Amino acid sequence: MTTTITIPAGAAQLPRWRGLLVPYVTEWTSHGQPMWPTITTPEYGPTKSCTCRPGHGEPLFTEICGARLREAVTRQLCQTCGHHVPGDDMVFLGGHGSTVYANAAMHADCCRYALQVCSGLLKAMPEDRWYVAAAVGYTILLQVKDVERFVPADERHLHDGPVTHWYPRPVITSYTRAADWLAEQASR
Repeated sequence: MTTTITIPAGAAQLPRWRGLLVPYVTEWTSHGQPMWPTITTPEYGPTKSCTCRPGHGEPLFTEICGARLREAVTRQLCQTCGHHVPGDDMVFLGGHGSTVYANAAMHADCCRYALQVCSGLLKAMPEDRWYVAAAVGYTILLQVKDVERFVPADERHLHDGPVTHWYPRPVITSYTRAADWLAEQASR
């Protein structure tokens, strides 16, 4: 039986590299090394950012662009296609029982696509390392340099160091092993 892999409609505009769609949050480089300068934003103060330009240079599929991750988490955008993720179509990909995620939310279609084409995800799936968590929303936690705990976004003003990462803490409605979730999706 042949499985048809459908590109999600919202992802059609993404840049491509050697025929592969490059997810919205992927780091790009023309020098082989990502660059993460510290910038200052009105909302979060000193913040780790990124100087890459999607479609210019080569994608680093294993690296996340700090600026686009921040935008995805703070604006509730899909980490794959970059479009808004409504609460009734929100999923996260991570370990079983995770309550905080290092990546942004995804549309269910974008998650299905990623699980079918991403070599890193495909390698880990048979080992039951990936679970799909359905969610109805999330709060944001921040990693601030030199602070040994997550900082709720509304407490950012209490800490001086630059924000180095944004973590969604979703309101989870279910966890499903990724391989089982994919099979369930295919039967719909």
